[in-house]
Amino acid sequence: MANLDGNDGTEDISKLPHLTPSDFNTKSTTNPIKKPCDINYNDGNRNSEVTCWLGGLPDLKYTDNVKTIQKAHLKKLLNLGINGFRFDAAKHMPKEVVKEYIDYINQESQGNTWNYLEVIEDSDTKAEDYNWIAAVEDFLLYNSMKNAFTFGGDLRSLPSSAVNDPRTVTFGRNHDTILALNKFAINPYNDITDSYLATAYVLARKDGTPLIFNEDNLNSPYINYGVKFRQIMIQREKEGKMLRKTF
Repeated sequence: MANLDGNDGTEDISKLPHLTPSDFNTKSTTNPIKKPCDINYNDGNRNSEVTCWLGGLPDLKYTDNVKTIQKAHLKKLLNLGINGFRFDAAKHMPKEVVKEYIDYINQESQGNTWNYLEVIEDSDTKAEDYNWIAAVEDFLLYNSMKNAFTFGGDLRSLPSSAVNDPRTVTFGRNHDTILALNKFAINPYNDITDSYLATAYVLARKDGTPLIFNEDNLNSPYINYGVKFRQIMIQREKEGKMLRKTF
């Protein structure tokens, strides 16, 4: 959960009346809670990814109390009309808990929400660890496009790798890959116009659910045409399916 006081090692949770130290992964059994360990993305298992704090962000245990609070929050959002959820840093949550929450959302919305997960692959975590639960963001395809569309790249290599799932959320760039927004940006483009080409590619690609970075709609006029092209292709596919059912 969010850092409360800016201290990366300890947190005073006295401002959280519904949570106690037993609801956190912590070295301390009393308040303030203390960071128990650092994440190791290369140790051959996912234990630290799901039990250690992410930087200075206190890590919740998924106690009955925590689940009750979080499900109440999801229910409130659904009642307000929210019809889709992105689970940030999903790889830092146990798979069975992510599935429980997705199942809860689908049950309460009667299957009318679009849900997806941020799963940034590393040595210990693969997209396939989570994409059986819901669609995931395709950072594999992003890296393939970055290599292909950067000056000197080879378009014939596309896609050299991608998550094997037609639902994956694809993107030419997003907030995790832009240096101006994130000092830890993942494999950022040196030339922003190369990312526009990547966005055009995901719009024309059959598989995937493209996610368009908001300001790119303003800065690259052909992206709007790419969106319209995709809408037309999807509509034609739906009409084709209806015709096949008719005959």
